[in-house]
Amino acid sequence: MNSGIEVLSPASYLQSSNWLLQESLGTRWTRQENKLFESALVVYDKDTPDRWLKVASLIPSKTVNDVIKQYRELEEDVSVIESGFIPVSVYTADSFTLEWVNNQGF
Repeated sequence: MNSGIEVLSPASYLQSSNWLLQESLGTRWTRQENKLFESALVVYDKDTPDRWLKVASLIPSKTVNDVIKQYRELEEDVSVIESGFIPVSVYTADSFTLEWVNNQGF
């Protein structure tokens, strides 16, 4: 995993956009914002120029620093999972049952 780590330095290409570098007031991410973030990471890979600016532009109310912080946290989470510190749930075929409920009285 460490071979793909990139240098996160938005200041080098955003010298005149200081407001984009500040963290937004609402640093909590919603489920929708996380989905937008994940989709943006697929569109803008590590070789994309101005990647963090482009990712942030797709997520209303999030700044470049917000998306960089979120990316770092994602990397940390993946690293912890891959190191085996968090057990991965194993589901068997009989773990779930599906019951059909007929609400129409038939």
